Amino acid sequence: MAGPSHLLVLLAAGLSLAACSITAGRLPMVSTRALAYAPAVRPATGLGTPAIARSCVWIATLFPVTPLPSVGQAVERALAATGADALWDVTIRYEISYLPPLGGRTCYVVEGRAS
Repeated sequence: MAGPSHLLVLLAAGLSLAACSITAGRLPMVSTRALAYAPAVRPATGLGTPAIARSCVWIATLFPVTPLPSVGQAVERALAATGADALWDVTIRYEISYLPPLGGRTCYVVEGRAS
């Protein structure tokens, strides 16, 4: 059974977890593929499949232990998951989850409508 001191340590560890999400940009359309004119026509408002994808890196202490994240990789993952050629009404975020001094994870997140 955990005593009061163990609970305080767990509470302090939980509170020290730094997590935030920063909007890096908004784009009307994005793609990693060469597009003909037809796929580049905006779908009607409310249409299109919602798509979200991440490109992440794990961090140990202060050093990345996996390849660095990229917006292009996140876009490509969203397109591959939906089978689409383009994402519309795109929001790009940068998310950070970090527990000092152990490490954490940072990600580029791409969210939009696939068509």
